[in-house]
Amino acid sequence: MQQTGFILTSITNCRKCSPGVKEPAMILKVRYSGKPDAAVTRGITPNDLKLINEFLSGSDRHTGEQGRETPLNQHTKRVQQLLGVPEGGTE
Repeated sequence: MQQTGFILTSITNCRKCSPGVKEPAMILKVRYSGKPDAAVTRGITPNDLKLINEFLSGSDRHTGEQGRETPLNQHTKRVQQLLGVPEGGTE
């Protein structure tokens, strides 16, 4: 049985490890128990990691660049993309 979990990988961030990669990028893989494949999001930014952390910690605010705060619900679509949740909720 597969467990739910997160993997942040830079495997396509390195041209030596992945010579065919045109644009190196960070990748986030989210695996849910009961699902055969991980949800994969390419092009992860430091702000994306911050959004995930804020969401998982139960915060209702997102602290962006220069400390500016916005409601976390303004970032729902991106959080869904990052976590592999289809628009409109779970399948």
